[in-house]
Amino acid sequence: MGLIDFDLFAKPNDDFKQRTALGGIGLFIKLILSSVSIVSMILCFLLLVACFINFRKVTWESEIMVDTKHKEQMILHFDITFPALPCMTIGLDVIDVAGEHQMNILKSVEKVRIGSNGIPLADQLLGENSINIDSFKETSFPENGCGSCYAGTELSPESPFGINCCNTCDEVIGAYKRLGIPLPPLTTFEQCLPSKSISKLLATRKGEGCRLHGYARVNRIPGNIHIAPGVSFQIESAHLHDLRPFDDYRFNLSHRIDKLYFDSVEGYSMDMGDTVSSDDEIKKNLISNPLEGTLKIASSYDMAFLYTAKVVSTEIKSLSGASITTHQYSATAHSTNKPPGGLPGVFFDIDISPLIILYSEQNAYSWLSFMAQLFAIIGGIYTIASLLDAFLYQAERRLAMKRQLGKTT
Repeated sequence: MGLIDFDLFAKPNDDFKQRTALGGIGLFIKLILSSVSIVSMILCFLLLVACFINFRKVTWESEIMVDTKHKEQMILHFDITFPALPCMTIGLDVIDVAGEHQMNILKSVEKVRIGSNGIPLADQLLGENSINIDSFKETSFPENGCGSCYAGTELSPESPFGINCCNTCDEVIGAYKRLGIPLPPLTTFEQCLPSKSISKLLATRKGEGCRLHGYARVNRIPGNIHIAPGVSFQIESAHLHDLRPFDDYRFNLSHRIDKLYFDSVEGYSMDMGDTVSSDDEIKKNLISNPLEGTLKIASSYDMAFLYTAKVVSTEIKSLSGASITTHQYSATAHSTNKPPGGLPGVFFDIDISPLIILYSEQNAYSWLSFMAQLFAIIGGIYTIASLLDAFLYQAERRLAMKRQLGKTT
């Protein structure tokens, strides 16, 4: 079986051929004509394989719609490192426009002390039993004593003293809050005087940093997230931080955001480790978290860093029918020196978009499109090869006639 046997195109029988003086040249042209078929088959095979590969590919189509679903909460995951701020000085608070305050969240947040060399200190994990600044406030009242509630004093039949007792700073603040009395400066109250032991403890933590990571449930309404120093407390609807326990301590708010994203409450994991699921891989390919990897170096002490995040609900549907509900956000950032009476810290201003982004996984081609492309490839290559074969064959015949008539040299 020779190369000519692979020729797909019909040629005249030998009875209708007229031998010429072309000799080997004619045979060479016939071999070229036969090679057209071989090249056509190879090219057709390669194109069909490429078409099948494209058919197997999937694409993601996005669509923006008005979010009509009611979602009450979402989960904020974060991992933020403060290389020059001791863990005992900072806390995490969440406040929203509905008036809900979550102060000094500890249960789902871990604080890891970091040495001046950037390496975590062994056995220095501060979790639910993290240092609480309130525990360093001095009180001169024994357990069976009765501290004054000042203007918040009221009759209390349950108390053996006949009046309510305030032995801690929080109890004084609570008494004023219950009666709706404006709160004077906290240094007015003996229970709220800062403890000298705080300064001593801070001296032992000099040069340390803190890694703050975990998660927090936040309502799906506009709000603020504070990572700030001081003792946080609430008076009526006001959220305040008392920095007096730290005297004249200067706060270096330089920080690095390694992880910060919002997720849905449904199916979220309480694990604070670095486990990765298939859903996480899909989210990573489709959703970007613009604040992750952010590094801010404070140019002075007591600075305030403000991030504004616009959160948009996102739903991801795969070909298998599985659905993932999550969130993504866009963000802007700016920083400022602490104004007089202002608060240093890292603040996230959360705004909620009324829209939802839908991602749908789809095949690049339908079966109908795939079959149409197959026939188009086969028919197109066959047609082009036929035209090329006819052209070469006619060229061969004209050359043979010219030689026969002696018009060629």
